[in-house]
Amino acid sequence: MKFESALSQYTEPSDIRGVSRRTVLRALAGAMIAGTGMGSAEAAPGINTNPVVPTPLAPTTRKSDAKRAQVLFADLQPALIKGSRTTPPEQLVLGVGTLAKAAQILALPMTFSLVPEGGRWGRALPALQPYIREDNAFWRTSAGAFMDTPTVDHLHANGRPLLILSGFAAEVVVLHTALGALEAGYEVHVPVDAIGGITTSTQEAALKQIERAGGVTTSIHSIITRIAPDLGAPPGSTALQALRPLRAS
Repeated sequence: MKFESALSQYTEPSDIRGVSRRTVLRALAGAMIAGTGMGSAEAAPGINTNPVVPTPLAPTTRKSDAKRAQVLFADLQPALIKGSRTTPPEQLVLGVGTLAKAAQILALPMTFSLVPEGGRWGRALPALQPYIREDNAFWRTSAGAFMDTPTVDHLHANGRPLLILSGFAAEVVVLHTALGALEAGYEVHVPVDAIGGITTSTQEAALKQIERAGGVTTSIHSIITRIAPDLGAPPGSTALQALRPLRAS
């Protein structure tokens, strides 16, 4: 065998003492490669005469979420968001208005869940009013939107399993709605710049509970660019343009 001749030069103990183990192994490898036709028998030990050229990888692809996503806005009412201590009320208004605008550009169904205020049914923030229709707004008295049958039925009828959830307060409607949606089989994403909380510590506790149940905390930029990742052409480029107010704030 060819590797035997390659090894013969190191068979004397006096020679072995002056040669490293790595050199011996390289000599053997070179001889074995030559014997199997994988390289030239004259190649220096340890030199790969037939290097493997990596095959270029194709661009990664992911099924578009544009047809899978919908947005639920919960309890985003002027009198309620005044109590937001995590995201300042004016910043929260900007965030949810921007999210709604981007959702409209991407043709994402929007649903609005509202609760009573002072014995009357509440009204959504003015920034959300342009997107509200008779058939996509629901009033409830429960802590979470998934405790309200008409809301649940409407979301289910949209046929979109990825639910983007925005609301106030994180500790109440966002938490209970997210847990209800996850239990119902939805993939829940909560953009933290489109929610408000009562305190920092209690909001963090609510978000951790959502994450432990399988929900995802994200941002408006992250979820919109996930849904429309081609930023060089509409609707991705148009949606990205709609997010500019957030960068300026």
